[in-house]
Amino acid sequence: MLSGPALSDHVGGLIGREAVFSFLRQANGFFSVVCWDGRQGWMAVDRVRGLPLFYGHKDGSLFVSDDAYQVLEYTGDRSVDGEARKEFLWLRSVTGRDTLFRSVKQVQAGEVVFLERDGRGDISSTQEDYYIYRHEPSFEGDEDELAETMDRALESSFRRLTEYAAGRPIVVPLSGGYDSRLTVTMLKRLGYPDVRTFTYGSPGNKESKWSRFVAEALDLPWHFVPYGPGDWHRWYRSPEMKGYMEYASGASWLPIIQDLPALLDLTRRSVFPEGSVFAPGHTVVVDRITDNLDEFWEKRGIRGEVAFCSLIRDLYFAVRKDVPLEISARGIRPLVERYAPKTKEDWVCLADTWVWRECQAKNLIAWNQLYTFLGHTWWLPLWDSEYASTYAAAPLSLVADRTFYVSYVRRRFAQAAGLPLGRTPFNATDAQHRRKRIKDAAKRFVSPRAMRRITGLFGRWVKRDPFEMAGLFSKEERALLGSGYSDLGLRALDFLQSLEERLGAERMPARERVQED
Repeated sequence: MLSGPALSDHVGGLIGREAVFSFLRQANGFFSVVCWDGRQGWMAVDRVRGLPLFYGHKDGSLFVSDDAYQVLEYTGDRSVDGEARKEFLWLRSVTGRDTLFRSVKQVQAGEVVFLERDGRGDISSTQEDYYIYRHEPSFEGDEDELAETMDRALESSFRRLTEYAAGRPIVVPLSGGYDSRLTVTMLKRLGYPDVRTFTYGSPGNKESKWSRFVAEALDLPWHFVPYGPGDWHRWYRSPEMKGYMEYASGASWLPIIQDLPALLDLTRRSVFPEGSVFAPGHTVVVDRITDNLDEFWEKRGIRGEVAFCSLIRDLYFAVRKDVPLEISARGIRPLVERYAPKTKEDWVCLADTWVWRECQAKNLIAWNQLYTFLGHTWWLPLWDSEYASTYAAAPLSLVADRTFYVSYVRRRFAQAAGLPLGRTPFNATDAQHRRKRIKDAAKRFVSPRAMRRITGLFGRWVKRDPFEMAGLFSKEERALLGSGYSDLGLRALDFLQSLEERLGAERMPARERVQED
């Protein structure tokens, strides 16, 4: 594992594009790198952009930083990109290389940017992909053989995590999900001596119960931080939250915030000492869109790019009322032009690529900025390149709906915990899927108006806010929900307006409301 001076010497010795591509395609880890000899050079980030890079041109020169706002200050051009702003409000991030500001660009996951100074002294930049995550089935074994192959890939991946941690505490944010359960299972299997877990939310919520069960079954320390009604209204306006939001946003995505109060508390109490290694369950395994695509492809008779853009809009855009199709197409069209998908299976595989670069890298992976903000470090064993390659090669029939993955995790957890398989709990995602199936079935027989009334009625009896985030905005601020904004859309709007006000940026109209039908 190269690091420090050895890595610097190796990278500095790379000459020519082929050598750079060869290095990046073999690199396994999380990095950002800039190499420049005064005449030419290159910069790149890892396959999931764990450590972002931003750049901007001014008067023939180029400024590069891991802080988008430093680049903004260097260029002096604070004009807001109107299309990017709209996209941010609806998706929570800006697709492609753009940011909210016209003068600031970002290096994308799996991308290398080559730099060259011309005869006049001006520096130009050209971007190329050295890696694209794409599901391309090539594994020819059966389900048991795939499980054995995954075992080997995961063991290698987690050994790299333990080598990196080198005895420091490894902290796993343990949700009710399968991904974090797989993480603690593998660490237990390898016998790492210092694994700590935590979760948070309203006392007694189901996710925390599942989390505690998993930790106790594996004999791991488990810490719970309670969130109470009304806490978020205070937390959201705290100096720590404002500092984190700007630090982590990269002027192009809305930071995920629900961990911050818990980690502030646990860090201040030295439950997790500075320099702890966090291993969140961000993973190459995503919910594929096969069933959702069928809704357009088979039932509505809408196919091709229109069906795909409509689906991505419905599944991933924060505000779902009246979102123009062209907004969702903005980040999709380059992939469509590159791969020219024809069959439904082609479109399903293309969805993995879009989710990897636009949702995983710019939302979930960017979540790791929280750990560095608090003085910790992190590693993503479930995005290790060996494991990612193994999963990407699996037959689509086995991994399309996560059934194989769920079965695999439950079996491995039961083995590590010494439990009968029947005593291992399912998780929060399973409950969400059951509710969705019931709701989708009911929609066939119940009018939309009646469905809203039924949902409201059951909402009184079923607690749906385990993180107590309902009090984040005041009643007056939440009035915008009636004009089409979701909770996330409202947060995106609030963040944008605060940022534009603080920077004195050239602003778009103050409120671009999305009206309901």
